[in-house]
Amino acid sequence: MIVVRGRTLRLTALTLSCIMSLGFHDSPHIPSALHFSQTSEKSLSGKAAATDFDDYIWPTDAGKIVTSTFGEFRATHFHAGIDISSGDLTGYKVFAARRGYVSRILVSPEGYGKMLFIRHPDGFTTTYAHLARFFGGIEDRARAEQKKLQRYPVDIGCDSTEFPVRKGELVAYSGATGTGSPHLHFEIRDPDMNPLNPFLAPRLRVYDTIPPMIRKVAVRPIETSSTVDGQNSPGVYRAYPAGEGRYRIPHTILTSGPVGFAVSVRDRINGSRFRNGVYANSLSIDGKQVYNVRMQHTPAQETQEIGLYYDWDLLDEGEGRFEKLYMESPNTLDFYSPPGPWSGILDDIRFGSGTHMFNITCKDFSGNSAQVTGTIVICRAPAFEATRSIDTLRLRFFEPEDVSSVHVADLSGISGEVYRTWKADPGHPLPSLSIPLGHPTPHALSITVTNRWGIPAPPEILAQDSPFAEAAVLSLSCTPEENGVLVRLHSAGIIAGLPSVFVTEGPTRATVLVSAIDAHTASGWFIPGSFRGARTVQADAYVNGRPVHATTTCTMYPILPGASDSLVLESGKIIVRYDTSSVFKPLPFWIEPGEGEEGPTYILQPEGVVLRSGLTVTLRADDVQKHRALYFRTRQRWHLIGGWQNQLNTGRLTRATGEVALLVDDTPPVIRRLSITKTSPRKPRITFRYSDDRSGVEYNELKMYIDNVSVIPEIDGEHRKVVYQAPDPLDRGSHQLTIRLMDRMGNLTKAERRFVLR
Repeated sequence: MIVVRGRTLRLTALTLSCIMSLGFHDSPHIPSALHFSQTSEKSLSGKAAATDFDDYIWPTDAGKIVTSTFGEFRATHFHAGIDISSGDLTGYKVFAARRGYVSRILVSPEGYGKMLFIRHPDGFTTTYAHLARFFGGIEDRARAEQKKLQRYPVDIGCDSTEFPVRKGELVAYSGATGTGSPHLHFEIRDPDMNPLNPFLAPRLRVYDTIPPMIRKVAVRPIETSSTVDGQNSPGVYRAYPAGEGRYRIPHTILTSGPVGFAVSVRDRINGSRFRNGVYANSLSIDGKQVYNVRMQHTPAQETQEIGLYYDWDLLDEGEGRFEKLYMESPNTLDFYSPPGPWSGILDDIRFGSGTHMFNITCKDFSGNSAQVTGTIVICRAPAFEATRSIDTLRLRFFEPEDVSSVHVADLSGISGEVYRTWKADPGHPLPSLSIPLGHPTPHALSITVTNRWGIPAPPEILAQDSPFAEAAVLSLSCTPEENGVLVRLHSAGIIAGLPSVFVTEGPTRATVLVSAIDAHTASGWFIPGSFRGARTVQADAYVNGRPVHATTTCTMYPILPGASDSLVLESGKIIVRYDTSSVFKPLPFWIEPGEGEEGPTYILQPEGVVLRSGLTVTLRADDVQKHRALYFRTRQRWHLIGGWQNQLNTGRLTRATGEVALLVDDTPPVIRRLSITKTSPRKPRITFRYSDDRSGVEYNELKMYIDNVSVIPEIDGEHRKVVYQAPDPLDRGSHQLTIRLMDRMGNLTKAERRFVLR
């Protein structure tokens, strides 16, 4: 952290290294997507991998309307392929896009539903999902496995000799299994199973002449000292149409410190009513590209990294879905350039203080583009030094050409609120300024210096001891956050000058640099070191001319990349284990205990931080209670993540930090609307709906029997519906139907019904 009186900068080691290594330069030329089939792509694992994109063919006779494109937002991952419309109908033919062999047959009541994997000679794989059924021997293989295991979900690995297929061969029929309305989800994956954009294959592209639609632009402060239009919070600006494919932001955006852009944009393809994601975004400043992203491939394993690309806070606040045009956190995403942390982030060190033109261009794969332009001021708050004698205020400006005005307020009330105002002559900048104070002399002054773009520096408070001032108390607080610890001082009296603040972390003592917010408040930040436990923060200040001391503590347990260990916290009630790949960046970790309706809760803070491989969490209870387990809360909903081992309950957070608790689910699932339709010739159709209040249904244990013989129904997990259609006629007479439904905590529901066939 570096301080100049009137301006505080919080610079991490990452910030400094990026400033030194990331010069402002043009991005390297990237070949057009229309010629990508002639190039080799590098897989995310770093191994060279190439495929002949010209060899892929359209995989269905359902038509060529695409309703979802590659890389679109999903709550837990990037959309890994394209969705091909089947017009809300099922049963269209699905063909192998290339020759190869069926390597995997997957049947699930949720997610992708019935899914087929075909591996090709070059090691690449195509997948086909939401299928109604497989074709021929593939369907027979799936049914045989279901019958063998007596359950609907199956996952079957196949060798290269079991189901070889030719390019264009019928392999399945389109459906609506899993989630979503009827459509075919199609993917191309590299040898490491990382998804690639199917539009890279020429015969998988569709007719598209509609440009993207840009809705809003957001600018977010990156550091605690950064501001956007005077606030340390994002500015969101509506994009106004300015012609075909062109938009503008009429407002000049004023920023100080590092900031990053984000864009809310959607696309549409001819013949489809659905809104899609775009293929490419780029940000240019003064005509030079500083950030570029192309959705050509996404990670298969670290899918939680979608939280690094989309602005989740703006989404949660209802502002919309914003794609970042910067990357401030370490990550393994490789679809943006230039690569590395702080790519696309704007500051005056790299771009220079002043007014700049920005251009955001958004493209779909067919080359249709839209762009939004506007003006942004990139600068720093003015830096100055203030001293006073009995009758004179002296100011020294470190960048006099940027100073616009000085406001001096009388805090003692002798001469009114605004005591002196001085405006600079742009043609004659002054390195220093002397202002006579007059008589009677105010004992307390607030000095505010504003730069030529209207951005003020934090005020400087100068005060002399007053025999009439009352003694005042200084309050000191520490608030840990994702990027550091906020230290705040406040008093009912006037805090003169800059307080001296120190933080002690174990054997280490360091200075915390603070700035005045107003006459009664000052604040600063410090970045915690690796010390675990309580840090002591001490402050010494002059309040109403008298020395005042304050002390507080802040407890944190930093988790560092490349380290592995266990944290035993809250008197052993919670254990957090991490390994060398758990986090992307240093995590200033702490626990916030609470009390829920069913007992203690623990928020793993800072909440919402994207994890890499994740954290293992164990909660300890005083007793063993049946049907109690570990849950994680996301968006006001609890999700089961762990099971019991004696009095310990262990689960893993794989996406982000947040709230965990031990909760009880002793309520069995509910079976309702059971119906047996007696169709001719004696092929009954059995349907029912189900629900569960907390842990969710264990689909491997959803069993159906007719006369004690296992039958396999179709399960629609999205709509919680089960359907069984008897394939062959049953004997005449009375039959016994038995249904067993269990949730993930072992609560069992059993339903029996007799029916007669004539």
